[in-house]
Amino acid sequence: MIGQLVRKGLPKEVEKALDNLRVIGNEAVHPGTIDIKDNANVAFALFRLLNFVVDRMITQLKEIDEIYELLPEGKRKGIEQRNTRVTSKQG
Repeated sequence: MIGQLVRKGLPKEVEKALDNLRVIGNEAVHPGTIDIKDNANVAFALFRLLNFVVDRMITQLKEIDEIYELLPEGKRKGIEQRNTRVTSKQG
């Protein structure tokens, strides 16, 4: 699944965070029990990674979209037209 996201343009830093979460998480569950007391530093690091992924892929994008909507409609249309021209030249 991470590989599919990478092919779709997942930022490299998010890929690394997800790989860490997957590998460490898999290692923790295969013994059959998860005991956060085993290594509190690792548990806190995993929470930091998860928070990073959510912030980077959801929160920041939403904030940028909200600010973009503050632009006057005419300016947004101009940007869309520019992007359409650039996209059609690449295709």
